[in-house]
Amino acid sequence: MVDINRTKQVRFAGNGPPSLKLPALWPAHLKKIAASPHGTPRKSGGSPDVSPRHKAKTTPRAKITPRDKDEPVADDLKEKLRPVLEHRMPTLASKAAFMMPGDDRSALGPGRHPEGLRQLQQDAPPRNMRDVRAAVSKEIKSLTRKVARLEREYYGDKRTIHNDVEQYAYPIKMLMKTLWILDLNKASEVEEMIKQAANPQRYNKDPKFPAALKEVYTKVQTFLPHKISGMVESCQGLLNSLVRYCVSFYDAEKDCYLETAAHYTEQITAWKEKAELSIQSARNLYKKFQTTGITASMLSSPVATFCSRRDINKILFLVMFADACTHIRNALSVMTLWLQADDNYATYVKNDLAELEKLKEEKVKVLQVLRQKVHSVTYKVNQLEQEHGRLSQEVIATREKEEILRIEEVSLVNQLNEMELEIEFKEKRRDNFKRRAASEYGEPTAETYESVTSELKSLKERLPQVVRQLAHVRHKLTWVDEKISTLERIHRDIQAAKDELKNAEEERNLKEEEFEEIEQATQLARKIMLCKTASDAVQKLYYSMPFGVKAARAKGEAKDPLDRACKVISTRIERDWVQLYRNLNFHPHRGAETIERDIVELRESGARASVSLTARHSLDRWKRYHTRANVEDLRQALKKIRRQDILKVVDLGLSPPTKVVDPFEPQEELPPPVEPKLVPFYKQIERYDQLRASRVK
Repeated sequence: MVDINRTKQVRFAGNGPPSLKLPALWPAHLKKIAASPHGTPRKSGGSPDVSPRHKAKTTPRAKITPRDKDEPVADDLKEKLRPVLEHRMPTLASKAAFMMPGDDRSALGPGRHPEGLRQLQQDAPPRNMRDVRAAVSKEIKSLTRKVARLEREYYGDKRTIHNDVEQYAYPIKMLMKTLWILDLNKASEVEEMIKQAANPQRYNKDPKFPAALKEVYTKVQTFLPHKISGMVESCQGLLNSLVRYCVSFYDAEKDCYLETAAHYTEQITAWKEKAELSIQSARNLYKKFQTTGITASMLSSPVATFCSRRDINKILFLVMFADACTHIRNALSVMTLWLQADDNYATYVKNDLAELEKLKEEKVKVLQVLRQKVHSVTYKVNQLEQEHGRLSQEVIATREKEEILRIEEVSLVNQLNEMELEIEFKEKRRDNFKRRAASEYGEPTAETYESVTSELKSLKERLPQVVRQLAHVRHKLTWVDEKISTLERIHRDIQAAKDELKNAEEERNLKEEEFEEIEQATQLARKIMLCKTASDAVQKLYYSMPFGVKAARAKGEAKDPLDRACKVISTRIERDWVQLYRNLNFHPHRGAETIERDIVELRESGARASVSLTARHSLDRWKRYHTRANVEDLRQALKKIRRQDILKVVDLGLSPPTKVVDPFEPQEELPPPVEPKLVPFYKQIERYDQLRASRVK
């Protein structure tokens, strides 16, 4: 047994540095314990658990090499040395704030979960999303503090990775240079180098270099992976909770495009990949170091950059702890962004919904204008086509007459020309007769002056008639030409109107598509809002239940025939509902006493209600207790109580008669081929035309 009193005398003899003359029978690890200023082995890079009063009186200690793995401290010796610490720090030794994070095994053990994470992983679902966000935020903050405490334990107070690299990089490089070893990025290589450095035949230089390598390797093995695995599993649990509860309710493949939802879904995918990559890197780096070795590409970007700047790519195990902490911090920062975005997601969707509603109102106004334009252009095309058809019939009917009129015109023109030539010739003959009569030696002719004058008079009398006939024929031909030109003009107008109608329909279809997209986006935003703000959203997400809006029955939609029959009967049965209830069939069988008890209960509950409401309650109870309820059972019961009047109404409501067309009844004229939604406008225009025609008559 070790003399504890003797140990105290050696440890606290004088105010100077502790005596190094220790009993020769002590093991090496107990000598290190006794060599420390306060009786406890110093944690790697950390400061001992002392109060500020004791710390001011202590002197700087010498560098202590870590004990070997094959020299564990016995539990009984630890317990015996523990009272020394309790004697020095009776009030602070048991406080959690003055203990190292490594001692908090309940918080970082691989099988234990913190309080915030335990709330999300319990058997019952959380109450609402507020509790989920609070638990996740609390756990993220707790893990961030634990990472900071673990780093202080690993590096020491006010020390960082820079201090560790400055302390250990040079000795390890010198040792590698002496032993002709090029790479220490694998556990087996580091252990082999430690064995070679312990061999005096291979290495007989400065013993501080092997001690530094052994110290830092022991520290790495102490912290990795045991003290990191608990935090890694907690990060994985947080990520699973975020994946389960912080969802966008948006499917890019099935749903229409909604900017906020699509962007948030893309962010979720990216955040999930980054967090999973960080967690996997923090979990697998030490495994790769133990098996295949590590490279700079396996490290995080900041740590890899630091290694390249410090030229320690051959001794990457120095930064494995820093890389694990960096990955954990990256995962926590990504999950913090995810949590904040999910908290604001519903607000952004609500703003989008308000903007979509305003845009929808504007689109409705534009669409109404375009529909009216299409309707007016369609009516214009129909009117032009009707006019074109009428003129086409008239032109076709006048085609034969046109040929006759053309021939008659040519004949009259020739006749008129002949008459004008004949009149001109007769007038010359008449003038000749006048000159001969004045001359003494005129030759006698059979034609006399009087005959020429009479013929000339007759021709002049007939000439206006021929001129009028020619003018009448030409007027008819002009009318025909005007009809043909009008027909051609209407044809051109029809083509222009059709082009205008085509453009108007294309613009209307485009606006209708835009309106349909806005309508779908509005419905999607409303659905997302309902899902995100629903009181049972967390429960459905916890139990993986489907989300969906209950479809309400559309207005005018046909109900179940049994419901319609019950509605008709309840409004007309009056006080005979008692007899009807007694004569209805029940399956499974319901006894007479039970039926009478039901009638009494219905009468008592409906004492202040109307008879029709009580009758409806009786039929609802019958449907509830009769597993095979159908309309035929109601028909048979109505026949038993001799209510044929109600039976006829029920049959008429369930199967109304088809309309018989009377061949002698004037049928309504079918409208021209227009769009179904324009038929009411067309009928109004037809009615206006009829009223206007009757007023003109």
